[in-house]
Amino acid sequence: MKKLKILIIPSWYPNEKDPLWGNYFIKQAEALSLYADVSMLYVNRMGLRELSKIRKNKYTDGYDDKKYCFKFYKKTIINYRSFSLDFSYKRYAKEGYKAYKVLELFTGKPDVILVESALPAGLIAKYIREKEGIPFVVHAHSEGIITNPVYEKYTKMVMKDADKYMAVNNSIKSLIEKNRKDCALVPNFIDCKKFDVENKKYKDFTLVSVSNFYKIKAIDILLKAMDIVVNKKKHKNIKLKI
Repeated sequence: MKKLKILIIPSWYPNEKDPLWGNYFIKQAEALSLYADVSMLYVNRMGLRELSKIRKNKYTDGYDDKKYCFKFYKKTIINYRSFSLDFSYKRYAKEGYKAYKVLELFTGKPDVILVESALPAGLIAKYIREKEGIPFVVHAHSEGIITNPVYEKYTKMVMKDADKYMAVNNSIKSLIEKNRKDCALVPNFIDCKKFDVENKKYKDFTLVSVSNFYKIKAIDILLKAMDIVVNKKKHKNIKLKI
């Protein structure tokens, strides 16, 4: 059976300032690659204050099928948000479409586009859909983008045109369902095999939780899970550091 061709467009991606930013998008792409023909298109926006670094970033632009287990294409552009958000987003969508047409020469036309977080990547997917008729699905990751009035016009545009919608947690799902009811809950992917301790023996097994202390990070659920593991499953040699 022919594999489904998925083009992933992430809204953000690891960078020099934050090497873990959007790392979960890469992990999801790797997981999907086990079942589908996956490619990723990332449009790297750099602010006017970063002009001196743009040339360095452009050196890594272009198509790369060795970087990951999926095909990857990056294009760096100037972010004119400080000048005009509307102009910046329109230019971002057009440049994203141009980058897509180059990537298509290497990968062929995808069956579906997966947008990782509605903005700004959803604007590229929307533009591609208008030009090429390729359906797109949004996987929403940011509550702040949805609730910020500055982005309201753009999130509604993406929400209206997306063929399907998914949310990474119930809080975001509830926000999306105010505008459309067909939102599915799809959390970030986890490779459960890496955390199978049933058949392994450890002198001490230490878990580390690193996160903000927001309610949405569910530290309380983590503590309840530890109670099950330690007191019900009787794994007394497991420790948790927060």
